[in-house]
Amino acid sequence: MRNLIKNKKKKGFTLIEMVAVVAIIGILAAILVPKITGYMKEAKKTGVVDQARKVSQAYETAKMKNKLFEKDGTTATDESTLVSAISNPTMLSLIDGADLSKILGVSSDGKDSKTISIGDCINITNGAEFNVTSEGKLIVGTITTK
Repeated sequence: MRNLIKNKKKKGFTLIEMVAVVAIIGILAAILVPKITGYMKEAKKTGVVDQARKVSQAYETAKMKNKLFEKDGTTATDESTLVSAISNPTMLSLIDGADLSKILGVSSDGKDSKTISIGDCINITNGAEFNVTSEGKLIVGTITTK
């Protein structure tokens, strides 16, 4: 009988070993989660910058070709024109593939907004600071130039 008890070995982990493993995982998570979140926010901002660059390039190209977009029968020639007002086929073809919903963004109250201008897109492309939502949409009114 004694031989049976001596030969039987313990299997499994002790409570102290389990607590140590959980503590180590917790420490690693506390260190890594903020960094990963920061990387995700920067990736979303890069998406907005990419779309703003497409709008800016389309505007500059149409301006050089003297084919700026028309609004109510008039030709707009300044950067204060809203991106949502772009109706010229030349500019729309240059922006083809752009996800303008990221550029048009949301207002600070969370509602969809269409108040971003081409000048704002140019500022974003040139390095202006701005904020994005968790979905990656621009928060209108947070654009600050350097």
